[in-house]
Amino acid sequence: MFRLIRLFNTSIGSKLMTATTGLVLVLFIAGHLVGNLLIFQQPSVINNYAAWLQENPLLWVIRGSMLFVFLFHAFLGLRLARQNRQARESQYHCKTPIEGNISSRFMLISGGVLFAFVVFHVLHLTVGVVDGVNANLVNEKNQVDVYSRVILGFQNPWISGAYLVALGLLGVHLFHAIQSLFQTFGFHHESYLAFIRVFSIGLSMILTLGLASIPLSVLFGFLTVSTGSGG
Repeated sequence: MFRLIRLFNTSIGSKLMTATTGLVLVLFIAGHLVGNLLIFQQPSVINNYAAWLQENPLLWVIRGSMLFVFLFHAFLGLRLARQNRQARESQYHCKTPIEGNISSRFMLISGGVLFAFVVFHVLHLTVGVVDGVNANLVNEKNQVDVYSRVILGFQNPWISGAYLVALGLLGVHLFHAIQSLFQTFGFHHESYLAFIRVFSIGLSMILTLGLASIPLSVLFGFLTVSTGSGG
């Protein structure tokens, strides 16, 4: 137990835990994307899926766990940035690569913006505070009409625009984060650096474009509520 505490107080320990929590968040985003893409099927599919989630007794356990992981990841990122800054100040005679500084600062800034985005996303489509009228929509089964709720919500170009900007930042954040995961976990060698870069770009683009496809499809009229919300 004390070894874990001592490890947590080191830079290496902070990097390992940041990478581990980051990996959990990447997996969550991938699972979240799979569920969201059900909106491209019949309205009843995503409505039934959402109803199943709401009836699952583990839903709030999972939500609480992911909230903890997200906040802990943010705390570790800030803590690691402070440790790195203190190390640079104590070793001012050694030049720090400019690219490393820019990447580190971008991760902090994008992480802060993404935190605000997650709060807005929860208020918008989970709690229904941003769009209270659409939050009360139900289908003929008396289920929450998630299909109509999402589409009507993204018909607001300002909201969709904010989502797309945030998702763009998420993509770049994921690209840097996934590369860092390989390095932190020891999978970092010149012979497969090219593969890591391509994989990081590919995975971040799949996740980002997959999520962005929903507001884009609504804005361009590919997703509408005219077919009926109940399916």
